Amino acid sequence: MLSVRCEYASPAALRSRRYLALHAVPAPSSGRTDPIPAFVLGRRWDVLAWNRAAVAFFFDFEQVPANERNMLWLVFTNSTLRSLIVDWRSRGQDVLARFRADFGRHAGDAHFVQLVERLKSVSPEFAEWWPRHDILPMTEGRKDYDHPLAGRMIVEHTTFSVSDNPELRLVVFLAAAASNSIAKMKKIVAAFRKGASSTSSGARR
Repeated sequence: MLSVRCEYASPAALRSRRYLALHAVPAPSSGRTDPIPAFVLGRRWDVLAWNRAAVAFFFDFEQVPANERNMLWLVFTNSTLRSLIVDWRSRGQDVLARFRADFGRHAGDAHFVQLVERLKSVSPEFAEWWPRHDILPMTEGRKDYDHPLAGRMIVEHTTFSVSDNPELRLVVFLAAAASNSIAKMKKIVAAFRKGASSTSSGARR
């Protein structure tokens, strides 16, 4: 088993203690223990907790306003995330279709409705695609990313249910062997750690 620790969490997650994300997930067959970006999503896809590798690979979720710290919102409105995703239009439609499955399970929930209405007002693509009613299951997959520090890379993503609360999900991103992606992920996380260390050292002077 491989433990993925989420070092950062929203105040709501800290209060609930549910994020505790030292949740064990199955280790990949290779037994790798490379830096693994991971975050915890709530039932509406709000980002509740994340680890340092997720900050390194994506961005600092703490700097995102609390009412925008939602994965669906970020996919459609955050320029940094959009620039990372290769073939964003196709991926955006897939993400929306997966969210709709959860939307259907919480039909009439005001929080879901509010999120959808906000997105329809700010994202032309979301407003165009939402009426199609496409639905996809939450599955594993391999996706292409274009990272500013490492270039094109392939990342496998897997979603796990949290045992004590099935409405929480742990999403894990494993760099694939293809396209030298494992080495690229190590480079990204190492650069982040070096920058964080330099900032910390400077603050102590």
